Amino acid sequence: MLQSELAAVKNAYNELRRFDQRKWLALDDVPVFELSIDADATITSLNKGVEQVLGGGAEYYIGKNFTDLLVGGEEEKHDRLFKIFKQSGYLKKRIWKMRTITGDIITVIHSARALYDENGIFVGGVGFVLDITDSVNAHQALLKSEKEKAIILNAMSGGVSYVDPDLHVVWANRVFCEITGLSEGQIEGKKCFDFCPGNDSLCPGCPLLKARATKQLQIGEMTNSDQTFVMAVHPVLDEDGNLSALVQVINDITERKLLERQIIELSNDERKRIGHDLHDGLGQMLTGISCLVETLITVIDKSRTEEYGIVSKLAEYTRGTRLLMKDIISGLCPISNDAEDITASLACLAGRIESVYKVACVLDCPVPILLDSVNVSSHVFLIVQEAVNNALKHSCCSSIKIVACRKENGIRFVVSDNGNGLVVENNDQHSGYGFRIMRYRASIIGAKLLIERGPESGTIVSILLPT
Repeated sequence: MLQSELAAVKNAYNELRRFDQRKWLALDDVPVFELSIDADATITSLNKGVEQVLGGGAEYYIGKNFTDLLVGGEEEKHDRLFKIFKQSGYLKKRIWKMRTITGDIITVIHSARALYDENGIFVGGVGFVLDITDSVNAHQALLKSEKEKAIILNAMSGGVSYVDPDLHVVWANRVFCEITGLSEGQIEGKKCFDFCPGNDSLCPGCPLLKARATKQLQIGEMTNSDQTFVMAVHPVLDEDGNLSALVQVINDITERKLLERQIIELSNDERKRIGHDLHDGLGQMLTGISCLVETLITVIDKSRTEEYGIVSKLAEYTRGTRLLMKDIISGLCPISNDAEDITASLACLAGRIESVYKVACVLDCPVPILLDSVNVSSHVFLIVQEAVNNALKHSCCSSIKIVACRKENGIRFVVSDNGNGLVVENNDQHSGYGFRIMRYRASIIGAKLLIERGPESGTIVSILLPT
């Protein structure tokens, strides 16, 4: 009976030794080592992992005190913690600075358990020391990078936010927070419409939605209350081309828009002044000359063929000059001081197109259109005129139709032709100068401009002016 019990104890002891050997072998090639100390913190055993962490063999360190492994200044902290360790029985994830055999300073994390005899007297401890120098250095480098990134982003004049594929804000710079009126902590995790007053869903045509769908840069203007922003959204793709995030850059252009509107209004006023000066000055002189020439034709002797021919040519040139002057004044002042004159101006435009370009041009306007101001009328007319000119220049059309009508959501103006059709994307930043001017004029008066191909042929340009 005794022999069998001794055999069982021996087998258990051998199994424990084999387990201990496997454990030490497993730890030999990783930057972690196990060490044992006695009651005075003298090192009694080490595995080969110490060579990976500190350099030198285990025999070099056995007999040294644990404090000999620490850099200067750590001894006082060790003495304080060693007293606590004896009482508590454990040391959990304590960070130390150690010096390698070559003099390099590394950062380690140390966890240990105390050992006691049968009387509860502290006799030593056993624990693991893990080299975390690379992790600490990487973390510090990341913190430095984050700090530099924050400095750069906060120095930018535009608002920048990093948005996940579900359109939740991950982080935002100082300017973005100032625009939204929220702190960085308040804005994180929110969607854009959460901090846009009056919005409970994503705005139609939002560049964020388009960038997420197309995985391409999208740029557009967005209006929130009395503010206007230009928004650029850059998609961030992973190695497989999948969308991982979106970088949103917004700039407040409210003041710029106001200044541009004032410049446009001043420009329109100057155009009117020049037109009126031409009409009242040079126009009256041409009218006087024309009257004199017409009178001269009636009194000159027709038998004087040479003189009569010269006067007739002079009368013809005078009439042509008056017509040219009328066209110039009409271009400078397409709208009179009466805001209702948009209908008459469009009719005049249609008639001029037919007479000059020999292209059928019809105005369909069931009832007179009354706009809010002469300024709005001028912008609408100039957009329509530009659309008509584009059709004449580029579409090879034989007919043009101008429609002006009231809808439930506003006043709609449409210019359509039967030509080749223009390939124009409504948010194409590289489209022609004329199209950019049309979009700009539409934005000035708060109208929506849509340019698209016709269902069968030609191009359709529509302007919706909210009422």
